[in-house]
Amino acid sequence: MAQVSLTGLAKSYGPSAALLPTDLQIRDGEFFTLLGPSGSGKTTLLKMIGGFVEPSAGRIEIGGRDVTDLPAHRRNLGVVFQSYALFPHMTVAGNVAFGLKMRAMAAAERDRRALAALDLVGLADFAGRYPAQLSGGQQQRVALARAMVIEPDVMLLDEPLGALDLALRKRMQRELRELHRKLGRTFIYVTHDQDEALTLSDRIAVLADGMIRQLDTPQALYDRPSSAFVARFLGDSNIVTGTMSPDGFRLPDGTSAGIAPAGAFGPASLAIRPERLRLAIPGDPGVQFAGTVSALTFRGAFVALSVRLTAGPEVDATLLNAPSGLSVGDSVTLAFDPADARLLPADEAVA
Repeated sequence: MAQVSLTGLAKSYGPSAALLPTDLQIRDGEFFTLLGPSGSGKTTLLKMIGGFVEPSAGRIEIGGRDVTDLPAHRRNLGVVFQSYALFPHMTVAGNVAFGLKMRAMAAAERDRRALAALDLVGLADFAGRYPAQLSGGQQQRVALARAMVIEPDVMLLDEPLGALDLALRKRMQRELRELHRKLGRTFIYVTHDQDEALTLSDRIAVLADGMIRQLDTPQALYDRPSSAFVARFLGDSNIVTGTMSPDGFRLPDGTSAGIAPAGAFGPASLAIRPERLRLAIPGDPGVQFAGTVSALTFRGAFVALSVRLTAGPEVDATLLNAPSGLSVGDSVTLAFDPADARLLPADEAVA
């Protein structure tokens, strides 16, 4: 079993806290992503699991074994960084077999396992080439094969696709997901790319300011963000500030949003995804509010619309079936279903 358990794990550099005390359980065999902006603590957390950064406090267990004080090479982890760090003077097969050689494995067996790992990532025919003869995506797959060939308990991946162009990154995401399915091992993945996190992950921990802000499945995080930060960081979201009254949440123009009263009365906020907004039609049962189109962009499959509300902020809407004559300056009425809006905590009412 390769469950990863963190208890009170923290890291400080002098008076500055890179990671506040953190408890975390990563399940055996899951694809777990640490997502957050630069400086959020995600890479520090990964490097402490890997043994590259010493914790200031706390405990790390992998498969029930306390590895907090063990050096990196004794934790049986596969590691892939954004920089592939391939040895330029070694062939592809030599790079992949390097870890096995350091473990004093017999030459015939390490060659067999290196070739099997290369076959798993679709590069068996490239075994005799050198890194300079490979594309960026191929080099990344060599790095993955090198990490996998030692049969690690856990794979650690620190923004491994960050140096690739968009099209190649999308393809590599599919390949990574398929590779995880084939191996059945625990993957811990660091990224600041929200789309990548949503595509790859079984669960995501969203970090900011050295702490986990929310941890859940991709769909749960997207549909039910616990704060304005998570709502804005994981996808696009409109934050509409209104008032919580005895009869429920009211929009800036006083319209009831169909959301029951919760928490203290006074300023409160809703998070509404752009794709959950629509142009109201006669008899529309949704919550409605009026505004003026301030920007309109045709994006092929949809139209991105910005609407300045008559009473309130500017909001964005993603429309799949926008009227062909719609233009900037038009008066429109937007609608949404109460179930598609997320009431934010009281301390985020003016976020």
